[in-house]
Amino acid sequence: MSRSILRHATLRHVSEAAGVSLFTASRALSNQAGVAAETRDRVQRIAAELGYVANQAARNLKHRRSQTIGILTANTSNQYYPALAGAIEDALQAAGYGCFVSNAVSRHPDSAGQSGPARYDVDREDRFVASLLEQRVAGVIVTYALTEANLALLRQWNIPLLFVDCPPPAGHTDLPSVGIDNAAASHLLGRHLAEHGYDHWAFIGFPRDWTTRAPREQGFAAAAQEAGARLDIVEAGNDSDSACAAVGAYLDQAHAAGALPRALFASNTPLLHGAWRALQQRGLRVPADIAVVAFDDFDWASLLTPAVTVIDQHIAALGERAGQAMAAHLQAEGGEPLASDLSLPATLCVRHSCGCRERSAQP
Repeated sequence: MSRSILRHATLRHVSEAAGVSLFTASRALSNQAGVAAETRDRVQRIAAELGYVANQAARNLKHRRSQTIGILTANTSNQYYPALAGAIEDALQAAGYGCFVSNAVSRHPDSAGQSGPARYDVDREDRFVASLLEQRVAGVIVTYALTEANLALLRQWNIPLLFVDCPPPAGHTDLPSVGIDNAAASHLLGRHLAEHGYDHWAFIGFPRDWTTRAPREQGFAAAAQEAGARLDIVEAGNDSDSACAAVGAYLDQAHAAGALPRALFASNTPLLHGAWRALQQRGLRVPADIAVVAFDDFDWASLLTPAVTVIDQHIAALGERAGQAMAAHLQAEGGEPLASDLSLPATLCVRHSCGCRERSAQP
């Protein structure tokens, strides 16, 4: 039998409608042990019908700890970050934690009133960190380098911090991180290009203030030096449009000088998208004219013609490991510290855009 949604349904309304005690209703709604499965299902169904929403603030006060985790991401226009945040959230929810996510990148209108390129917005970060503190969150998971002021503020409040795909900033190397060896992964990709005999490479980089930029460039540059290949560095923003413009200008200059590169390495997916557009606009064929490789796998990488050779850092596994590590830390007796460095392997997925058939390898 359906029930009318109450304006402010309370736990007592739920317990009375389900015919159970307040204690049983509370345990059933929080998925705690000691409640029969049939009773738990009935209580949860009735709560949904009544429109009951748990008072999390009161629950936190009662247990003197929050069940909420804050996730700070860098750029939701890059599919990597929503996928990573989703995997983290799945792992946290499985452990009984809720979470909320904020994107530290925003788009501001240009002089013509059009949406401009995505840029890091310190004001957004400041507001979100303030909200995290107001909520007394149990922990914070970060995918980029916070400002020193916000990092110090979170540490002052003794909130557990975990960095994902981002090493802790200088001066905070005691903080834990989950990620891959970006330099080793890019080096593996460069070694593969060397196997093709390509002697002129180009690296398309996002801004240097993102901490993964340096190791990705360094690993690729080391492979180029070992192979005796010329390496050009193309500076782009962190979005497709800036990459298209930067790569386009670079290709035009290289063509005029009679020195087109034989391979392009886009250091993330938005840069790959922009680089691919620039190549298409100039009628350059992949891989016949220029081989193209990239960092991060994505759903449509194998559907392009040609399919794209990428470094796959296994986003779902990365996010799952981060969520599990934070939950395990919060649930440990005595507040055992998070592991200081949780490194996961990356895989080179060889497809067709580099000039050969599909296979995979690990660094």
